[in-house]
Amino acid sequence: MPYMRTAESYQESYKQRYAIQVFVRSLEDGTFNAHGWIRHAVRNPTLLNDLPFVDKFDTQEENYRTPDAALQAGMSLAKKRIDDLK
Repeated sequence: MPYMRTAESYQESYKQRYAIQVFVRSLEDGTFNAHGWIRHAVRNPTLLNDLPFVDKFDTQEENYRTPDAALQAGMSLAKKRIDDLK
């Protein structure tokens, strides 16, 4: 199963080497943001600038009107962090 989604979280396999898990937080003002982890499914020992085995991320600087928007922002942030590896 490539992903799992509940009301507050989403998990997805990405590029066959990483697992991304995103959690949505509801804030007091009625908006939402996201946080989560990127974990290695398979670690490549030859990649010198790879992420740590578990890497945290957080969208706390940005608030979103819906939980889905926060979830998408969290996934995008995690995927960008992985895609930016050279």
